[in-house]
Amino acid sequence: MDIEQRFADLQASYPDLAALDPEGAFTQAEYLQSQQRGHSVGALLLALSLFWLGMAEITRGNARTTGLAMGVPVFLFGLAWIAGLEILWALARRAEA
Repeated sequence: MDIEQRFADLQASYPDLAALDPEGAFTQAEYLQSQQRGHSVGALLLALSLFWLGMAEITRGNARTTGLAMGVPVFLFGLAWIAGLEILWALARRAEA
């Protein structure tokens, strides 16, 4: 069986196959994986801040202050992380276009 001939026959039979761009699909998959990883880190930061702020709600005294001191900066950093990634990805999309 001649593989090259078989591929040529398949491309002739199905012209839609010739229009597929696997390299472009792999590039977009890598880009989307990068976005997913960034959003996962942001979600982890927000969950960590939720833990500390929750601890501040159910404790008293110095533990409450510690929970607030840990939770608020982590929350703000998480928001800045997500906003920074969105701006970075918007600039990257604009540069590609």
